[in-house]
Amino acid sequence: MRRILLSVLFLVNLGWLSPATAASQVLRMHHDMPADSALHKGVMVFKQLVEARSQGQYRVEVFAANSLGDDLEVVQQLQIGAVQAAPIPSAKLSNLAPALQMLDLPFLFASEASADRFMDGPAGARLLATLPARGLVGASFWESGFKQMTCQNVLSRPSGLKGAHVRVMESPILAAQFRAVGGLPVTVSFAETYIALQQGMVNCQENPIVSIAKMRLHEVQNEIWLSRHGYLGYVFLFSQHWLRQQPPAMQAMLMQAARDAALEQRRIAREEESTYLETIMASGKVRQIDNPALLARMRNDMRAIYPQFRNAIGAGIFDASLADLAAQGGK
Repeated sequence: MRRILLSVLFLVNLGWLSPATAASQVLRMHHDMPADSALHKGVMVFKQLVEARSQGQYRVEVFAANSLGDDLEVVQQLQIGAVQAAPIPSAKLSNLAPALQMLDLPFLFASEASADRFMDGPAGARLLATLPARGLVGASFWESGFKQMTCQNVLSRPSGLKGAHVRVMESPILAAQFRAVGGLPVTVSFAETYIALQQGMVNCQENPIVSIAKMRLHEVQNEIWLSRHGYLGYVFLFSQHWLRQQPPAMQAMLMQAARDAALEQRRIAREEESTYLETIMASGKVRQIDNPALLARMRNDMRAIYPQFRNAIGAGIFDASLADLAAQGGK
């Protein structure tokens, strides 16, 4: 991937690839994270690839940190072609494309390598194939990473999450997983999570390390648990209405750019995770909880919800996905 970027920059500097001009078609792109996040860096890789490979026929305008609206509002804009591309958390697409709930199942992936094989292989292709019926084209999977827990005076209790109010995204599976361990799920938007924790509306929340650090959620919690109980993936979406108006060669170029950028975005996200964890711990606001017994109990109880969602996800996709993961041998 680095070779791709270096080649692109070399050609641009030599003038062999035309810069964007006034005649360039604008591709408006949304994402929900700050401009210094791994997600934004991946978006900028996509921007560079598209503008170079199209020889200036496209100019990508990036709108970070929900500046065009929240993710669900942007999905509606994608469907009508007002926004052309966006990486959207898979959990937020559960009502629109139920098959994508597969990625929300707790303790689904054993490792980053397992997630990559799933998303980049036949299993991921099956999930993406459900999107065109909703006016969307899924090009690739990006990530925020494995989810961890933060709480306020909860994780050190013998009862664990029982009775705790836990912030979740709007997702039936995420709500069900916490009910399975006695928690009380509360749907709160990402932008309002800090205030909800600060004011005690919720006691706990789940997010990858990068999101915890970027949104400063550790400032209003006193416990962090590296539970890796779930995975927060993003689906890179194009507006189907817009994409099919592009020449076939450009459609192929755009799809490939989204796939190439996905590999680089995941690499950046994983590389930065340890740095963000160090930042969180250096703040002195939270103490790290290590509770193997609670983790084992949580894994058992949360995985018990799987059969509840087989039909909602689609029995064929559900069974084939679990078979693909079983074939990996848990690695």
